[in-house]
Amino acid sequence: DGSKGSKALPFRYVAAARFAPSYAAEVSDAMLLALEGHEKLPGRTAIVIDVSGSMEAELSGKSKMNRIDAASALAIYLREITECRVFQFGATCREISAHRGIGLVDAIHDNQVGHRTNIGGALAHVVKVFPSVERIFIITDMQSADAMPHRTGFRGYYINVAPYEPAMPTKGGQWTIISGFSERIIDWVRIEEAVL
Repeated sequence: DGSKGSKALPFRYVAAARFAPSYAAEVSDAMLLALEGHEKLPGRTAIVIDVSGSMEAELSGKSKMNRIDAASALAIYLREITECRVFQFGATCREISAHRGIGLVDAIHDNQVGHRTNIGGALAHVVKVFPSVERIFIITDMQSADAMPHRTGFRGYYINVAPYEPAMPTKGGQWTIISGFSERIIDWVRIEEAVL
């Protein structure tokens, strides 16, 4: 009832749905209500989520949430604030249909792409099927089986949801690498893109 205007972040709602699955629909509705009115991020965006085996690792020894849950929470937020398409990748890459809220989390967890981590192949697929993309977020734990691809014609961000790096942006060639996860990442992206 108090979700409208709430500052609770999508990650908290995803956690709540995990602990109270019989209320997942209500939690999802509350999360989407809380996200109403958030400032939009302009431009056509692709969200590309790693669902390889290493992404199933828990975020910490005390957490029941894993790296895919963290990636899903960011994807939910981005789905609400930008014109975007969502993809999952492992050995191959595929687009996820237009789910919102907890439904998107479930679709992301439904791994239909294998457990290998082919970031280069995933990017090639995304650019081929979404040639007008202006910004790509790859949400991963940075354990790729192939090389980090070059970025051409769009802004590129790697978000590292693994806990073994300090949470600060760095430049990785043509990509911006952000270690750590929080919806505040999008505030930082908004500021950087306004400056550049």
